[in-house]
Amino acid sequence: MRNTKLQSIFAVAILAMVFFFAINGNTFASGYGPYGPYGPYGPHNPVDASIVNTDVFSIVGLSLYGAGSALIANASKLKKLIK
Repeated sequence: MRNTKLQSIFAVAILAMVFFFAINGNTFASGYGPYGPYGPYGPHNPVDASIVNTDVFSIVGLSLYGAGSALIANASKLKKLIK
C-alpha cells in the first residue's frame, strides 16, 4: 500500500472524531450537563470598554505581523548588510 503514513493520519483523525461524538460531543465540548450548564456564579455581564470599533487594532496588528514576517524572511540579507 502506498501512502500508509497519510492513511494512518486519516484513520487516527476519524477515530478521534468517532470517539469524541461517542461520548456525546455536544455535552463534552460545551460543558453542559443533562440539566443545563453548571456554575456557582451567575452569567457574565461584560463591562463596556469604550472600544466601539476595533478595525484600527486589526489593521495595526496585521501590518505589524506583515512587517515582522518580512523582517524574518530578509534576516539573512540584513545580516550581510550589518557585517
